[in-house]
Amino acid sequence: IKLGHVNSMAVMDSIPSYKRLLAYSKEEEKLFQEQAAILGKKIETKEAEIQAAYKNPAMTETDIEFLDIDYQSLIAKAQRLQANYEKNMGIVQQRGNLIFEKFSEILKDIAEKQGYSYVFESESQVLFASKSSKDLTAEVRKALIAYDIANPFYKV
Repeated sequence: IKLGHVNSMAVMDSIPSYKRLLAYSKEEEKLFQEQAAILGKKIETKEAEIQAAYKNPAMTETDIEFLDIDYQSLIAKAQRLQANYEKNMGIVQQRGNLIFEKFSEILKDIAEKQGYSYVFESESQVLFASKSSKDLTAEVRKALIAYDIANPFYKV
C-alpha cells in the first residue's frame, strides 16, 4: 500500500478561477446585503406611511391605494433582488463544483500514475494514520493551474 496526501485548500487557493469566484461571491454578498438593507428600510417606511394614512381622515381611499401600489412595488423589487442573488450564487456554486471535480480528476490521475493506493486530505485527522505518505499538493496544484489557465472556469 502506497499512501499520499494533499492539502486541497492550498491547491484551491492557488487557482486563479477559484480566487476570482471567491472574490466575486464576496462582492455579490456585500452588494446584496447593502441593497437589501436599503430596500428593507424603504419597505418599513412605506408600511408606516400606510398605517398613518389609515389613521388620517384627510387621506382618501385613492391616496391609500397609491401608497399600497408603491409598497407592493418595493416588495416585488426585494423579491427580484433575492432571486437574482440566488441565481448568481447558484452559478458560483456550479463553477466551484466544476473546479473541485477537475481537482479530483487530476488528483486521481496523478495518484494512479504514481501508484498511490490512497490519498488523504492533509488537513484531516486521517493523515495521522501514516507519516510515510507523499505530499501530492504541488503536483496537483501545478496541473490544476495549467488546466485553469488553458480553460478558465469563470468562462464556463
